[in-house]
Amino acid sequence: MTKTDNTVGTGAEAVNGAVASLDYSLWLYNEAAADKKGSAIQANKFTFTLGANQTIPGFEQGVLGMKVGGKRTILIPASLAYGATGTSGIPPNSGLVYEVTLTKIETVSSPASLVKTDLVVGTGAEAVAGKTAALSFSLWLYDAAAADKKGKHIQNNNFTFKLGNKEALEGFEQGVTGMRAGGKRLIYIPASLGYGSAGVPGVVPGNSGLVYEVTLNTVQ
Repeated sequence: MTKTDNTVGTGAEAVNGAVASLDYSLWLYNEAAADKKGSAIQANKFTFTLGANQTIPGFEQGVLGMKVGGKRTILIPASLAYGATGTSGIPPNSGLVYEVTLTKIETVSSPASLVKTDLVVGTGAEAVAGKTAALSFSLWLYDAAAADKKGKHIQNNNFTFKLGNKEALEGFEQGVTGMRAGGKRLIYIPASLGYGSAGVPGVVPGNSGLVYEVTLNTVQ
């Protein structure tokens, strides 16, 4: 594999655990061409978490170390791309040429353990295994650098689930357990009890902690 920086970026660096957003153009590798670019395959935008095995090994290795604003040409052997099987539009045993512009890096953080903080202590029925909880919540990515630990806002929603039935994230269920109807609680969830290293593509980066603000409406 060969990496050539056409423009060296000056922004945040692409390191394992970070979320990289980029623009790229892709060609088949052609040894006979002066620039090694053969047939054009596609040009697109792509966002992925480094170190989470969300793309081919050669592409991830090629992007590592870039800085935002940088532009890099990456020559990838078939063994670090789609190998002997190939994929749609890419024949077996094909090398690849990527031209990548790194546009954004987002850092990912997670609390070390589950933390629950009651903002309002409810006086109604208690949420315990076997009971059905109806609640409203707001969700943010966890940001260790923020004073309230709330990073990017993901959603506001209503949710009803039966505790003990594995109908919610493990950390969410643990966080809601013990609340009483009418209560409001902040729940800080480590990635290991959230969406783990896989995350939710395009929504929750791999290895991200979560912050929920939950209002428990009823318990039945």
